[in-house]
Amino acid sequence: MVLHHLPAPGAGGLEGQVHDLCSGLMERGIDVRVVCRPSLYLPASDVPLQGRVTALPAAEPPAQHDTPFLQLWHTSRELYKAEELTAYDVVHIQSHYGFHAALHVVGRSGPRPALVSTFHLTALGGMLRLQELGLPQEPDLLLTQPAAVMEATLARLSDHSIVVSQQVRDDLTTGYGAAPDRISVVYNGIDTDLFTPRPREEARAQLGLDPGLRYVLYVGPLFGFRGRTLLDCLPLLEPDVRVLMIWPSTGLDQPPPSGDRLVHVGYVPHNEMPLYYSAAELLAYPLVYTGFGLSLLEASACGCVPVAFGLPPTTELVPDTAWLVDDITPRAFAETMNTALRDPETVKKARDGIHLARTAQFGRDRMVDQTLAAYNVAIRAVTRDDESDAEDGSGERPGHE
Repeated sequence: MVLHHLPAPGAGGLEGQVHDLCSGLMERGIDVRVVCRPSLYLPASDVPLQGRVTALPAAEPPAQHDTPFLQLWHTSRELYKAEELTAYDVVHIQSHYGFHAALHVVGRSGPRPALVSTFHLTALGGMLRLQELGLPQEPDLLLTQPAAVMEATLARLSDHSIVVSQQVRDDLTTGYGAAPDRISVVYNGIDTDLFTPRPREEARAQLGLDPGLRYVLYVGPLFGFRGRTLLDCLPLLEPDVRVLMIWPSTGLDQPPPSGDRLVHVGYVPHNEMPLYYSAAELLAYPLVYTGFGLSLLEASACGCVPVAFGLPPTTELVPDTAWLVDDITPRAFAETMNTALRDPETVKKARDGIHLARTAQFGRDRMVDQTLAAYNVAIRAVTRDDESDAEDGSGERPGHE
């Protein structure tokens, strides 16, 4: 398994999912090794896979002439050198940081591992979505343009690709030209033993919230379109509404002043998140692009109803259990939240959302089983290539020119 940061439970969307996947694979008797940097992307209390990690040396301070792309490039190259990848049956890459690993695997003559890449989202997809909506490009997305080229290479080289939603599948086929029959959609899995509803009054009392107010939860940073949308919504919300803001780091960054409408909660450990989901009536999800949207399912599992723009992946994952906003403006988003806090339909959406999030399609076992199925498809593809090479004696691999 090749990725940038340490996989750990609750360490973030990608890293948390990789931890759950690795754990599930080992439960099924698969020997797993992880190659990554020795750092967490988001805080986590422990790293159970630590004994199976080949970690790079701690990152050196970047040289003055380095750029974000050069840092990405150097990390990718170091990751592929850290482990003898050709000793494995499958090399599973979790982001564009596995670019050099992929080149090394498919460039090998003779028998080689199967190459599988998972796309949790794509750099190109975010840029295209903003363009389609007529919104300005975000500076952080523009910095990832080289990553889009690396992702396109991975999509074309991989024996099989895994994507976390139909939307990301479209990114690969339409944006990167990947073959549709070499892609599997495998939804992320959530821990329904952890994410389960608590009585709202008890959750609010435990968090010390005012029982006379109504609460909306927002999870994430305040940069980019999502942050501007949320801040612009605040003055338009009804007077007794408060937005609890959780941001996913323990750093000292503080959100801008916003009066008393925005309650700055700060970092919350993963295992305490169900308490906040249960305390809030709604989840504010003002994103226009993401790969899966794990918090949509986590919130729903706890009876917290998402309010989100009517765009994928929301329309793919929770089309009937979220309040969807068709007009991509802060005013429309705020008006929908105000309506949802009054409308009895929210109670039904909450009940249906709890049931939806607990169905097998979002279960961890299914995620692991479908990933194993993708491995088998990739291994068969490599075996066919090896047999074809042996028959024609060319030593070249069809489909990997």
